[in-house]
Amino acid sequence: MMATKPVVVFDEIHQLRDPARLLKIRADMFPFVKILATGSSTLAAARKFHDTLVGRKRAVHLTPVTWDELPAFGTTLDQRLLHGGLPQALLADTKKPSLYREWMDSVFARDLQRLFGLRDMNRFNALFEYLLRQSGGQFEVTRTASALGVSRPTIESHVQALEITHAVTVVRPFSAPDSIVALLSRREVRTESEQLKRVIDSYHDRRTAYQFVTHPVGVKRDFYVDNDNTEDGTWDAVWDVATRIDSLGWRPRGHRLPLPA
Repeated sequence: MMATKPVVVFDEIHQLRDPARLLKIRADMFPFVKILATGSSTLAAARKFHDTLVGRKRAVHLTPVTWDELPAFGTTLDQRLLHGGLPQALLADTKKPSLYREWMDSVFARDLQRLFGLRDMNRFNALFEYLLRQSGGQFEVTRTASALGVSRPTIESHVQALEITHAVTVVRPFSAPDSIVALLSRREVRTESEQLKRVIDSYHDRRTAYQFVTHPVGVKRDFYVDNDNTEDGTWDAVWDVATRIDSLGWRPRGHRLPLPA
């Protein structure tokens, strides 16, 4: 097929300091040249495209092989689930560990290390493999931190980086944004809001506990539980929590509880 304009190809354009400036110069000064630019899915995360180039670019998001594309590749769903969606791996007769290792090394060095400042590749690999084993199951940050022997903030920052780079998707067990029940009230007032409780059985007797309750809009309640079900609302503690509502639902962030050192 004959091209109507000369074509210049930039592979991995995200490696440039300011790729948006390059594309804008092309659009403004060299309209007779077409540019085909490939780049990491983390370009938006790096905020390198501050100029949106509206009307002067066409973005194509390449995903792993989807269900609808399986017939075109002459393969089956079982093969897709076993080998993954990268075409080279999907079409291979056998699984090649070296291919997956090369991909993981590339993701870490190209995206995570440069854009998010992650330094410990061993911790990253341990978490990534742990998440792969947990795929479709329940993921708890505290339990994961304990299992891997790393801090909770490290787990949270690594998972956030993996989400931004589309390596994993975390489906949070709370309501979608348009169905969240979030009623604003004074502290200690019980409402029909959704809530998350943190229960601390500090005496390990399974009968008494301190409970810290958070609502989607940050309303707090706390009380002492005696005899397994008797709530004492007169117990008040000094503690803090932040909440966040986004496209995935709501979740608490940054609990600061009055725990002894």
